[in-house]
Amino acid sequence: MTDSIRRLCGYSMPRLGPLAFKTYFRFAPGVAVKELFPGIRVRLNFKDDACRETWWRGYRYEHPLPVLLQRLCATGVDTFFDIGANYGFFSYLVLSQCPDVNVFSFEPNPHNFAIQSDAKTRNALAHFHPQNLGLSNESGELDLTVELNHSGHSVFGPEHPDFNRDKSKFGTYRIPVVRFDDWLKKQTGMRVSNAIVKMDIEGFEVRALGGMSQALSNNLFKALIVEVYAPTLRLCATSPAELGDFLAGFGYFPFDLFLQPTSIRSDDARNLVFLRK
Repeated sequence: MTDSIRRLCGYSMPRLGPLAFKTYFRFAPGVAVKELFPGIRVRLNFKDDACRETWWRGYRYEHPLPVLLQRLCATGVDTFFDIGANYGFFSYLVLSQCPDVNVFSFEPNPHNFAIQSDAKTRNALAHFHPQNLGLSNESGELDLTVELNHSGHSVFGPEHPDFNRDKSKFGTYRIPVVRFDDWLKKQTGMRVSNAIVKMDIEGFEVRALGGMSQALSNNLFKALIVEVYAPTLRLCATSPAELGDFLAGFGYFPFDLFLQPTSIRSDDARNLVFLRK
């Protein structure tokens, strides 16, 4: 019933308010296979905050980002890199709307990677390539701390103050991390000429971008959509200004999600699109 309602409403639940949201998930099954986007069914853990929010809001989630992604990937793009993909929401969106685009998701959280692998098999997604890896400016291994009931809440690097609470709610995993440029060189037979990047990795963005310098120099990316969130960047000893300056060095400059030129603020907390002028 709810899948039918959601489908009729354009793959989003109606705007019924927070009370309806809480009531539905009070009685909903803990885990259910749902058609998240047209033709793509995903095994969702509704005990997880991110799964509840994204399934309920659908195309409204982080509006206007879903519309922008469809627009950017619709013409001339061969590859979408979803870096910090969580359980794969934006990967599935691109796979559903732009079926000729190859999608590579980088997700270090093993629980999220398992959901993506299941979705790939369940829906026979030949253009979907989940990677259980983190990206950094150096290859090696790092400890990833994960909030067990919030798939989008995981961090590398220094201890996050959010994780100083009840330790039973968190898990730590030793995860391989790679430089994007090194990873790309090893993908034999893979051709990337015009790609879109979406990156949301809890303050680790500057380090990951540092491992993409060759790809940036080669103009591999049509656009990079990057979460610029000052508090998490500071926890990783970087800043919005450092992120902006790094990309400006390769000729990429910030725009808002309506593709209007903007400037980076020291207290930024938003997604920005970086385009070559």
